[in-house]
Amino acid sequence: MHAFEPRVGYLLLYFLKVSKSVDEKMITYKKMTEFAADEKDLKTFILDDLKLCQEDDMRMFVYLITDVYTNFLTATVPNPELMLLVCSTIDSTQLLALMCQVLQGHLLMFKKDSVLAVLNHSLEWETIEQYFLWQLLSSHDLPVENILPVLSKLESPKHAEALTCLLSLLTKKSPNNDLMRLVLCRQPSKLDSFTASLLKNWAQEDEDKTAECLDHFLSHNISTPKKVTKARSRKEMPSTDNILSHLDLMRQTCKNISFLTNERIQKVLQQVQTACSEQQKQTFSELFALIIDDEDEDEVPSKRKLRQTAARRANNASPKPQIDRRRRQSDSSSGSDDEEILRAQPAKKRKKGAIIELDDSD
Repeated sequence: MHAFEPRVGYLLLYFLKVSKSVDEKMITYKKMTEFAADEKDLKTFILDDLKLCQEDDMRMFVYLITDVYTNFLTATVPNPELMLLVCSTIDSTQLLALMCQVLQGHLLMFKKDSVLAVLNHSLEWETIEQYFLWQLLSSHDLPVENILPVLSKLESPKHAEALTCLLSLLTKKSPNNDLMRLVLCRQPSKLDSFTASLLKNWAQEDEDKTAECLDHFLSHNISTPKKVTKARSRKEMPSTDNILSHLDLMRQTCKNISFLTNERIQKVLQQVQTACSEQQKQTFSELFALIIDDEDEDEVPSKRKLRQTAARRANNASPKPQIDRRRRQSDSSSGSDDEEILRAQPAKKRKKGAIIELDDSD
């Protein structure tokens, strides 16, 4: 029957959806695909039927999406072609409806172990289709570590849509070694300010943690030879040149780069400058120029030193005012005693005078 009338497939899906009491899990549709003359798998059947439905009636297509993904999960997740069909058909109102279905727990369109295949396939889609995909993805609670590996394939400005969505996603996350490793492994370029902008944002939100992550990778590269690193680590590690290039781009493009004067960053940059080659010193000379030497630190004391010296001076100077206060208190007390004596003596004379006057009257 399906071979003679191709539209019977999506019409059967619609019938099973509106009459859930008959067949809630749409088993009838599965049996129809099994006994069909065409030697196609369930994934291909669903895709072909929904394409016809999308051409004939887009409202019915969107109406069937939730049930198709729910009842045929193995055939729809992952299915990049079906996802493209969805993103190229829906509008903003239908996108909102699908996202609400996901957040309510009625719809699942991505899994963490297969989301990368859909993202890689989407890099050739149109702009609006990619944005709809990332919006649907944002409604799923997936670990960012499963999404970030696509970053190594993104080029600016060729993949501006994916880079924009990733940048918005990562700015809401706190930096850690896993995220920092994938970001720093990105190939540095003057035409691409993705990494520099993200580092600047992380430094503003959590300067100590960002400095700790950068210190971890730079110190690791200094202490571990390249051959040993390649042999031991399966994960790709950012090279020293990559990290320094990203920091140098951050210095050139970002405003207010006080993060580079962080105590931990200054210390590790000094170690890198000592260990790197002459060519590296020449390439990153302007970045290394931001290092504050020990002599400069002696000439321009830090805030801690200023506070310590101020505290010492205050402690040394504190006994003198106490002695002066005691002297002033003693002087004031002696003066007050004298005044009381002087006040008391005239009072006695006046008292005697008053008695004599009484005697004369008598």
